[in-house]
Amino acid sequence: MNKKKQIVVIGSGIPDMISKMAIGLRKKGNETIFISLVKNQETDFLKKAYDRIISFDVKFYKINLFNLPRIFLYGIKKSFKILKLFSEIKKLRPFVVISVATPNWLCFLARKYFKNYPFVYFPFDIRSFSYKDRKEALSFGIPNFELNAEKYCFKNADGIIHKGGEDELNFLNDQVLGEKIKIKCPAINIFPYCLRELMVAVNGKNKLSRENKEIHIVYVGHIPLDETWSRGMEAITKQGIYLHLYGKTANLTKEEDSKRVEGLYPSNNKFLCIHEQVPQENLSKEVSKYDYGIYGYKIIGDKRDETDTGNKLASYLEAGLPIITFDNSGAANNILKKYNVAVIIKRSQLRNLKKVLKKNLSKNLMKNIPRAREELGIEKNIPRLENFFEQVAIYKKRKGN
Repeated sequence: MNKKKQIVVIGSGIPDMISKMAIGLRKKGNETIFISLVKNQETDFLKKAYDRIISFDVKFYKINLFNLPRIFLYGIKKSFKILKLFSEIKKLRPFVVISVATPNWLCFLARKYFKNYPFVYFPFDIRSFSYKDRKEALSFGIPNFELNAEKYCFKNADGIIHKGGEDELNFLNDQVLGEKIKIKCPAINIFPYCLRELMVAVNGKNKLSRENKEIHIVYVGHIPLDETWSRGMEAITKQGIYLHLYGKTANLTKEEDSKRVEGLYPSNNKFLCIHEQVPQENLSKEVSKYDYGIYGYKIIGDKRDETDTGNKLASYLEAGLPIITFDNSGAANNILKKYNVAVIIKRSQLRNLKKVLKKNLSKNLMKNIPRAREELGIEKNIPRLENFFEQVAIYKKRKGN
């Protein structure tokens, strides 16, 4: 009988996309272990995803000169627990180690600590894509060491998982990273896949629109607060479309995330509905009562849109919802167009979204969703991921440390 392969995942706040992947790996007989930096990670969903959770249970501090004394004192206070956890980690014998950004400095430390094991870097949202050059990144408060950590991980990983287009690693931003990086290790791009047990029936029986005859669209995930998003929100709701927001921000508790949004979006807009955060295992059932899921609603796009994908795409499909995307969402649209489950619009059409949706009724797209989520299911795609891990192990063995 083959011994279980131990897959170790390391991160601060692990995106649901990664935990879905871990559930798929467990189903295939692998042992999954999550090493968590921050606290509040003992959710039921994570327990389904991982055989064991090793949590340092620390507060998430932004690393800067102001916070260094607090980080030092907190480290002393937690020193006994930290030493005990490192003793537990030292006993692990991973087949591969997957470190998930952000922050990238944590991935840097993980690569150093697990240098004798195949190391897979998952940059998730590639940080250097968000800025024109390093000067701009620094002006937004991103420290040099964080940018250098991203560069180090791209150069020293034994394997890379990325969730954008197949070729996005060919366009790493050397103006931010400081040099042109050519990826030599095995790499795999994975879509945010659907989990079978989260899928709900695809039908229109529970729709709110049946009651008030109005269109209801939903957005899940991190709720940005900058002007390009608030203007987009205003453009949608001015048409009499209900926009439902379910916020979730990495490394923030439900209370902290709610407080972050509170007061920054108008409360007197009846078409804007801000809801409490919903756990991943309940999300598809909760949002299935709306007509469409929207990938984003910012009024002005940027280059990052072309390569970005996100777990919200899978969440909408699990809920049986057609998806509204913009025409420059290249990586996402390449998948969604294949299954005809999306309404793809230009940014300029956001102000006329109601007219567009009346020509693209959700019920006409819903019939294509069962095939899409079956083809994009975790279970169907885990063998591809396992094969990638085998390639990473071979690369590591040939390369050495």
